[in-house]
Amino acid sequence: MKDCQIPYRITNLSKCRAVLAWLSIIAYRNKDKKPGEKLVSVADVVKEHWATYGRNFFSRYDYEVSIIQIFRSWYS
Repeated sequence: MKDCQIPYRITNLSKCRAVLAWLSIIAYRNKDKKPGEKLVSVADVVKEHWATYGRNFFSRYDYEVSIIQIFRSWYS
């Protein structure tokens, strides 16, 4: 079922957006730090999130289905 696979460039773009989102979070969390102060890391943000909300994850299956439907309409 080759027509159901998401092209590499789309998944690569999603990864780029995820990296940019983390960079934005880290930049915001470190904006008031003075030179020489310990910076907040991704691990610090994740551990704080887990301490507040517990370990969780989010999956959007409706998003994946809609992309497949869009690609099918393009190739039909």
